[in-house]
Amino acid sequence: MESDAVLILRQVIALAMLSVASYFDIKYREVDDRIWIAGAISGIIPYFLSPVPSVMTFVYMGVGAAVGISWFATRAFGQADGLALVSLAIIFPSFDSIPVALVISLGSIFILGVCGTLYNAILNISDAYHKKLFLGMNESMMRKVVAFLTIHRKRSNEKFVISRQKNNKFLFRVKVDPDEEFAGNCTGYVSTAFPMMPFMLSVLVAFLALF
Repeated sequence: MESDAVLILRQVIALAMLSVASYFDIKYREVDDRIWIAGAISGIIPYFLSPVPSVMTFVYMGVGAAVGISWFATRAFGQADGLALVSLAIIFPSFDSIPVALVISLGSIFILGVCGTLYNAILNISDAYHKKLFLGMNESMMRKVVAFLTIHRKRSNEKFVISRQKNNKFLFRVKVDPDEEFAGNCTGYVSTAFPMMPFMLSVLVAFLALF
């Protein structure tokens, strides 16, 4: 069993890595791969300070790495998001017999979905209040309901957005393409490219605080 000092070291490395990544993700929506390399290498150190890892440690590590690889292999999320989970699986495989990377992945997806839906709904409610909602859009009521929760009219201060309108029609995407270019100068309806790293960091902090 690992000592408390080793466990704390793992937590510090994981939190530091995600904190630095969150800064770059918020500011640039890009995270340098060297952050994951540095995190993974630092994450190896605790293994030399504790007994030989158990079989379950490698199982937890494999689960986390598999989730991370699936993220960028299926292009469900950005490559940096997947690499973050792989690095976390190395740094911090489990906590109280719970795979940390798996918790981070599920928790961040859930929070991102809730926050994204609320963000779109609030902006669209504001447009509805000012009688600007879906002006000029030739769409059915059902598609407008979907649009209300998934996209919004671009605000002037938004930079990291992806166009979701062509002429007077919405452009819905069932699967997000991480390589879509930002359309900061466009007008019309857009989806916001939320940074995933801050959500991962928040879930990790909450997880450690609860358990």
